[in-house]
Amino acid sequence: MTALLSVVGLQLFAQLNGNGYYRVHNYATGRYFAVHDNKGSVERHGTTVKYDMGAIELMDNLSDVISDPGSVVYIKDLGSNYYSLRIQGMTSEELMKGYKFSIGASPVGENLYRASVRGSAYRAVLGDDGGEVLAINTDDEHCAWYITPVNNTGENYFGVAAQLAGDGKYYATLFTDFAFQLPMGMKAYVVNRFDAENRIVLKEVAGKVPAQTPVVLECTSADPAVNKLLPIDETVPSAGTNHLKGVFFNIDKVINGYPHTNHVAFNAANMRVLKVTPSGDITFSTTTEQYIPANTAYVALPSGKTFGTDVQVVKENVAGETVYVRVNDCTMAYGDPLPKFTYTVEGGTLNGTPTLTCNATSESAPGTYTIKAEKGSVTNASVVFYNGTLTITKAPLTITANSYTRKYGEANPKLEITYTGFKNNENNEDLKRDAQAVCEATPTSPVGTYPIVVSGALSDNYEITHVNGQLNVEKTPLQVTADNFTIKQGEEIPQLTFTYNGFVNEENEDVLDKKPTISCDAVVGSAPGTYDIVLQGGEDNNYEFAYTNGVLTVINADAIIVKVGVYNIVYGEAIPEITYTVEGGTLEGEPVVKCAATDDSNVGQYPITLEMGTIANYNVTLVNGMLNIAKAPLTATVGNYSRYFGEENPEFVVTVEGFVKNQTEDVLISRPVATTTATWESPEGDYVILVSGGEATNYFFRYINGTLTVLPASAIESIIASGKAFDVYTTSGVRVKTQVRSLEGLAKGLYIINGKKVAVN
Repeated sequence: MTALLSVVGLQLFAQLNGNGYYRVHNYATGRYFAVHDNKGSVERHGTTVKYDMGAIELMDNLSDVISDPGSVVYIKDLGSNYYSLRIQGMTSEELMKGYKFSIGASPVGENLYRASVRGSAYRAVLGDDGGEVLAINTDDEHCAWYITPVNNTGENYFGVAAQLAGDGKYYATLFTDFAFQLPMGMKAYVVNRFDAENRIVLKEVAGKVPAQTPVVLECTSADPAVNKLLPIDETVPSAGTNHLKGVFFNIDKVINGYPHTNHVAFNAANMRVLKVTPSGDITFSTTTEQYIPANTAYVALPSGKTFGTDVQVVKENVAGETVYVRVNDCTMAYGDPLPKFTYTVEGGTLNGTPTLTCNATSESAPGTYTIKAEKGSVTNASVVFYNGTLTITKAPLTITANSYTRKYGEANPKLEITYTGFKNNENNEDLKRDAQAVCEATPTSPVGTYPIVVSGALSDNYEITHVNGQLNVEKTPLQVTADNFTIKQGEEIPQLTFTYNGFVNEENEDVLDKKPTISCDAVVGSAPGTYDIVLQGGEDNNYEFAYTNGVLTVINADAIIVKVGVYNIVYGEAIPEITYTVEGGTLEGEPVVKCAATDDSNVGQYPITLEMGTIANYNVTLVNGMLNIAKAPLTATVGNYSRYFGEENPEFVVTVEGFVKNQTEDVLISRPVATTTATWESPEGDYVILVSGGEATNYFFRYINGTLTVLPASAIESIIASGKAFDVYTTSGVRVKTQVRSLEGLAKGLYIINGKKVAVN
């Protein structure tokens, strides 16, 4: 697990950037490439390839190789994609009997490499099967390698693990095939000579140690992360005479049938190894170890002198004060302006100013570039310059897929990409490979959110962050429209229907999760007017319902007029049978006919009213009628009369006839009377006897007049001629003459004689 985490942590910086020092580790297993021997071969035998890669061991974790010089690979570009690898004094050509490595991009992924051993008719690809390095003809992930620069600023550094310690002091010996730069505070020594007392004299090597120079290192910690050495690809002047000898390898085993015996045995007669006393003093002493450890140094004693088991060590005095000038490492992103270079001074006072130069520019590719320190105007006698490192990282480039929103059923919009972070007036055409944006959604994809995945961009100059976009598929509008209807009042409500508009993907209502419902408040017989036909309740994941309600219009039913006429009868007649007529249609049911009149009703007007009764029709107009009871006729008759001139009129008798229902004159309000214009003085002749004045509630009168005939005045003469005495009265009953036999002396006027009216002229 640790190895895989290390792979993830380093892969962002894994790149082959020209000649330099690198570590190589496998993509599939995470194991690191380390060379612990100088024996091996790759040979072709007929159609097969036989190989011995036992010199290459695969270490599980970065911590296993962080202090192992055998893991630091110097890669040299030979051109035409061929490279030479050098590790601890052994080259790849030596390991493979003259064959060269071809290094190219791995098809497995970005920043991965494939290493091949090429012959005239075959290619063997290096891979890790989980146990050893193989040369196989395959391109799977076990043949994919990260090639990561070694530096002293990041995670992939080379650090010394102090072998010996005492009283807070830490020491180690080291023998590497590469030159390296010491960190501040760490010192390196060679064995310059033996003094007259046969003591070992150490001479300090300031700043940089030449390649293949065994040294004693005085460290500041036991932790390799503190003792970071920087492998440098430059020629460092020789440190001079050195009685330290180095050992690259120490292996004694057989691998896959091939012997790999390669070690240096310890010889107490002429070898001493570094020891540290508890008080922190160092000596070179004998050891019980059979072999000298790999990548370490021992003292080769000169012949002709006698040395004990422990050889005392002294440090040679250095004339004058040494000032250390170290260029501070710095980092910039590709495309940014170069930072201002600075340095740190230790060990004394620096007189003058050094010159700091770097061949990188803002257009330089990501990688490491030396910040070189030179004397400039510095006048100190003893100055050690430490070059710095400018690390140009990939510039951040964010490639974002634009987000979109569309409706269900629509085609995806054209997917476009936004780039943020280009430098040096570059654009996406300057990428090694441009990004592509894809989205799996199709017109039939249901409503939801779909990632717009942007990927695939490659660049040597940019650290690319792909930011996915988002396609929001929204519900597509589905118009649901209710149909309109018109009915007559009283008709059945029709089956309500509606139509859809907006289905996509050749779909229909069968795909809906829940179909809309349609309803109307109108019922059979609802009054004329408009009633909403309401749509509601539709549900679906992919459609947004938009409703257009309809209208049910109830119009008046066909107009029907039920009419009763006017009836006229005469008082005393029976109430007739009242009927009605129907106009405009067929009457369903019967009305109720009402009238207050009876056979005993008095004369008058009696309304005939109609009520709906059992009529089921709508829009019915009931027209009431009238029963008129007219007065019945009565005949009032007076007879003919006669009298003599001068006599009072006789009493006229009026006869009334025509009563109905066995009625009599008792029902009369007033009885008719007979009158005439004739008086006792009226001359002879005929006078009309006029009948009038009759009044009754239920009757009207027809009058038949009579005639009064005034005869010549013979009556008074007869009274006088009789010779009988008579009394004379006024018409008011006052007696004016008593027992007279003539009318003499009477004033002109009307008198009553013997009960008769007599006119005196």
